[in-house]
Amino acid sequence: MSYRILSSGLASRVGLRHEQIHFDLAEVYTRKARKFFRELRDPCPRSDDDLNGMAERIFREHSVAQRRYDTDTRNGELELKQIEWERMVARDLVSLGGQSPFPQIGGCSVPEMCRASN
Repeated sequence: MSYRILSSGLASRVGLRHEQIHFDLAEVYTRKARKFFRELRDPCPRSDDDLNGMAERIFREHSVAQRRYDTDTRNGELELKQIEWERMVARDLVSLGGQSPFPQIGGCSVPEMCRASN
């Protein structure tokens, strides 16, 4: 998307604000994926295809959200829609909180530290 800002003359606060929400949307879907897999019950008996399918569903939702964001805001040109998306994405980030990329294992969230203490 960055190439579009520079080539269209939108190298401005508006363009940068718009691109920031693309970045934030990616973080929203990263947190959703982490939350989904952290809360998944009994994942071990599931096949790789099954688990990959679950991840793909989240990736597709992310792609749809990114395209819808560009369409709704006309790539950042519609200020009120841009503000609407900024608020929505900010709410999503807050509601999903800061997710650790590692599941909690006996009170320890970093695998190397868990191994070292065992």
